[in-house]
Amino acid sequence: MRTPSALCSALVTLALAITAQAGFVTRSGSQLQVDGTPFYFIGANAYWLMDTADSEVDTFFEYAQSYGLKVIRFWGFNYELPRAAGDYDVTQFKHLDYIIRAASYKNIKLVLALGNTWKAYRSPEDMLRMAGVDPDQTDLLGMYRSREFEDFYMAHITSVVTRVNSYTGVKYSDDDTVMMWDVLNEPRCPGCNVDERADQQGWLSRMADHLKSQAHNQLVATGTEGYFTDEDNVRYNPGAGVSCEGEDWMAISNLGSVDVATAHVYWRQMESIPPDWSQCDWECYFSFYKQYVDRHASAAGSMGKPFVIEEMNVMASKFTPEQRAAFFQLAYDQLLDSKANNGPLMGVMFWTVAIGKVADDGYTIYLDVALPSDQPPPDSPPSDSPSSDYPPSDYPPSGPAPEIERGPVYVNDEGLDRFRRGDQRAACAEEASKMWLPAWTTNAVDAWSYMDRTKGKLVQEVIKETGNQL
Repeated sequence: MRTPSALCSALVTLALAITAQAGFVTRSGSQLQVDGTPFYFIGANAYWLMDTADSEVDTFFEYAQSYGLKVIRFWGFNYELPRAAGDYDVTQFKHLDYIIRAASYKNIKLVLALGNTWKAYRSPEDMLRMAGVDPDQTDLLGMYRSREFEDFYMAHITSVVTRVNSYTGVKYSDDDTVMMWDVLNEPRCPGCNVDERADQQGWLSRMADHLKSQAHNQLVATGTEGYFTDEDNVRYNPGAGVSCEGEDWMAISNLGSVDVATAHVYWRQMESIPPDWSQCDWECYFSFYKQYVDRHASAAGSMGKPFVIEEMNVMASKFTPEQRAAFFQLAYDQLLDSKANNGPLMGVMFWTVAIGKVADDGYTIYLDVALPSDQPPPDSPPSDSPSSDYPPSDYPPSGPAPEIERGPVYVNDEGLDRFRRGDQRAACAEEASKMWLPAWTTNAVDAWSYMDRTKGKLVQEVIKETGNQL
């Protein structure tokens, strides 16, 4: 039996724990919650935020809020974040401070990736050099096995996550604006066998454990793309060679410190489909996408973990505007159905969202366009806005957005080079193609019915309508 003093102490401890969690996005089994309420959301990726002016950050979050985008994902690293081991550019860090504060004013949550598998901004090669390892003498697998790199990356995680925001005085790890951290964006190990993938998974597990110890009120994910390698699911991949990307999605998602299972789903991942090795057209892709997402959601639910699609979209050069709007409706219908049934699919985030003259990467959806149902953004922040200097005096734009001269289209077609084990992946894929047949069908969705539903709509209208339902 507990004494009264012991009971009081326990109640105080419980109250403090509840208070610490207030406002944070938390995990309860296979659902995300905020203050005990299920948190289903649409969101988007805005990788460019770290490269834009503070005033444009303010404008962007105003538009994002008006569309009902509850979560924005971007990079928690940059060209000078870090610039050397333990050395971070003060100006760039202060800009990250500003972004987090600006998002908080609009009640928008953030997902920050702490590193990248690809070359953009801060590559793994850059970080290896900072750790004292020559990237010309190793590759991604060697990176996962390097003790020097592991020590460097743990220190990097600590430096970012425990940063004290210069505007708010709050540690990032104590700020409920930050919903989740990705250990690494798209942590592949191309062409790696089972034992080699075990080394990769061990590294991810240790990084996730360390991250969780630094940010125990926030969610941890690994930035995975969703590729299956296990026997039960491998035939649901978008092609035979996909299992050779070196990501065992089931094993990684099931790691103890990983709170949320994630996937990045694109038409460009589709390979030629046996037995006739045909290409998957837009109608085929609608059917594939639904079955693929359903399979992941079911698997995540069986693990007792929420599932979030961190990235998805179709390339504007391959799909018509009408097909893109219909595809978004399909993706959002799955989310709305999950919400109606208390399912594990909690969020869908598209790549990329932008405003103004941000360059178009072939996927970019601009929010500052005139919609038939447009209403001007509010003229000012709520009267209880935390800061009188927010937003700047020249903000917000009034009325429907004028026609804007956009930046150039720049498609990132980065492939697998030597460091990213392109040859090993190719050899693995050649073997895999000899014995792979898809388990998914090409007629699971009536794609034309979605075209009829969204006829005459811009994709922005589909986004806004869904945001208003969540």
